[in-house]
Amino acid sequence: MAEGTLVPAWSDRLAAWLAANRQKLLVALTLSVASEFVAWAVAAAYGYWSRGAALGLRSYCLWDCGWYAGIVRAGYAAAPAEHRAGDAANWAFFPLHPLLAGAVHRLTGLTPEESLLVVGSLLLPVAIFLFIALLEAHEIDLDPWLAGLLVAFNPESLYAHTGYTEPLYFALCAGALLALQRDRWLLAGLLGAAGSATRLVGAFLVVPMLARLVRPPAPAALLDRLLAIALVPLGVALFGWHLYGLSGDLLGFLHIQIAWDHVLQNPLLVWLRAIWHFGWNQLLAAAAVWGLCGALYLCLRRMVGYGLFLALATLLPLSTTVISLPRYIFWQPVFLVGLAMALSERPAVTPFLLPLFVAGNLLMSVAWLSLRIIAL
Repeated sequence: MAEGTLVPAWSDRLAAWLAANRQKLLVALTLSVASEFVAWAVAAAYGYWSRGAALGLRSYCLWDCGWYAGIVRAGYAAAPAEHRAGDAANWAFFPLHPLLAGAVHRLTGLTPEESLLVVGSLLLPVAIFLFIALLEAHEIDLDPWLAGLLVAFNPESLYAHTGYTEPLYFALCAGALLALQRDRWLLAGLLGAAGSATRLVGAFLVVPMLARLVRPPAPAALLDRLLAIALVPLGVALFGWHLYGLSGDLLGFLHIQIAWDHVLQNPLLVWLRAIWHFGWNQLLAAAAVWGLCGALYLCLRRMVGYGLFLALATLLPLSTTVISLPRYIFWQPVFLVGLAMALSERPAVTPFLLPLFVAGNLLMSVAWLSLRIIAL
């Protein structure tokens, strides 16, 4: 029998895949373009209103974006030298995002800052597509357009336009969970390893994998699953090894956090101190309640792996400060899976939730551009 009759041509496979995923692709591309346009329109309008001149998307590249741009230009520092006290280094910022931006920088000639923004913009439709596919894999009956809106116009989706790691992390996390749900363990492990090379919380993907491991596999399948789980921490391990070669500190990405006053503490004490200080800290601390309630909801819905993952992703940043909590929780695939599940069962809530999401998205963009909040 001819080889061509045994293995369909790649063009046929691609055509079949496009036909099967046409709607998800349309939703992902449409909403990502809409999100990009809104971000540009807010920047332009805010620029005219506040400065008499239009601001472009480049104006969103602040704070962490500058650190990542420095990594694209010169790699990781051998010793702390930044901040006024000279105690900061770019070790706190994980490598996969600047590696991708560095490739774009070299291939296109764009500046490092522009390359970081381009990577985020390109990954947003991927994140939307994979999230919709993840809901389908879990048989959560939510309209794909609504599911896509939860990602594209989430208040924290601002970070898709700031040169931060969020869109890369979201896409990798959603992709790993989708592969796991489809029992493609090796792919889940590889995506999990990439996730842990993107953000430290990516290493927590071992939790839903361990939760799924309790299903009785064949002996050969058990070895495959254990190998996949072992792959997940590989990303952060390789990053630590690189820092060890540079600085002699295997855990430099953790130790350097002290330069930002991020010292590991009891998360309950961090939360209580934030609650007792009137203002932004109280609102930020409230995000922890949402995160832990979402984790409990997922556990009660027999998605224990997802619930524990969300709980750990909430408690880790809460162990140092409440500043970054909202983006660790509200633009987290497992949190949005729980929200999608709740919306599918209570559709009457949707008309009230979506305007809040869009309004929150616009307010976050204006606050970011006006420098009235500090997002680390």
